[in-house]
Amino acid sequence: MRLRCEFLTDFKEIENKFISEKYCKYKNSLLDETDIKKIKNFIKNVNKEIPKLGYKNLMTCYMIKCIITLLLKKTNNEFVKSIYEYLKKHYYLTEKQIVGVNKWIKNQKGIQKIRENSFIK
Repeated sequence: MRLRCEFLTDFKEIENKFISEKYCKYKNSLLDETDIKKIKNFIKNVNKEIPKLGYKNLMTCYMIKCIITLLLKKTNNEFVKSIYEYLKKHYYLTEKQIVGVNKWIKNQKGIQKIRENSFIK
């Protein structure tokens, strides 16, 4: 829930009325056991039916968003900006894009390279 409602708010297609409602309840400490079961079912169904919007892939997107954000603070590079825009729209990066970003990362201290084959498409 927090991935969708806090950390990836600038990603397309991620908004969901059900999750938004449950997130509001969560923020106000009003979630009950029934809500939690419904949330778990939602996550399970999304993982199966729309894997690119599933938990594992969203976590990968968030991790890469953090890496790219750090890289942009150091380089402010247009190529890296375009990669981030692509990630927000498609929820994955191609192998060539990952290699390209990793070339920029190679020259920066303290930024982890992106693993190839990180995404679920």
